[in-house]
Amino acid sequence: MNTHLEPQIRHSGVTNLANRPTITYDSLLAVANLDVQSAALRINRGAPNNVEEVVLESNVSQEDSPFAPPKASLKTGEEEAYDVGTIFTLKGRFGRVDYIVYSIGMTLIVSLLSGLLAMLLMPVSPQIAGFGNLVMMIPVMVLSVVFMIRRLHDMNWRGWWVFTVFIPLLNIIPVFMLMFMRGTDGENRYGLPRPPPSTFKIVIALILPAVFIVGILAAIAIPAYQDYLLRAQGG
Repeated sequence: MNTHLEPQIRHSGVTNLANRPTITYDSLLAVANLDVQSAALRINRGAPNNVEEVVLESNVSQEDSPFAPPKASLKTGEEEAYDVGTIFTLKGRFGRVDYIVYSIGMTLIVSLLSGLLAMLLMPVSPQIAGFGNLVMMIPVMVLSVVFMIRRLHDMNWRGWWVFTVFIPLLNIIPVFMLMFMRGTDGENRYGLPRPPPSTFKIVIALILPAVFIVGILAAIAIPAYQDYLLRAQGG
């Protein structure tokens, strides 16, 4: 810079240089988001006093400017969408924890209610008690099939594989697969996954299979033991 201009710059405080408008740093920041041609015209006419003046006088859309900030999405890869719809439909998916909690939990609850109903109705009429148990178990069977199909969807399998569960002896393989096989990550052809299970639901899912197995063994062992006692007393 020439030495004869230094006193003039110090005296003006960077506000006037050779009777020409001086571009301040704040003005440049505001003008950087405007169209280049519009910015040049405004600089030639005279620098604005403040940033607000630039914004108010501008009639150029920042979206059309090559210097406009990018409108990128702020969502990160960690954010995922989940299916929070109703569970009582064939559409959708079921994770392992949800399948165990809803299918086994529903079966246990209805079995207990059915047992209580049988105890109340058996003295009145065994036929009525049996019919009442049948009526209560029909919805359980239907919903169990629905839950199995949703679980198959979670593995990206077609729902008709559910028929393999009803094949004697061989059904142990699909049953274990439904309970322990991991589903697909993210969205598949059957939709979004269910939300991640809570810690409480995971604990329940770990307890319910053991309770279910114990209940089945008890249902087999108790009648056999009672029959053994009757035979022992009769002998």
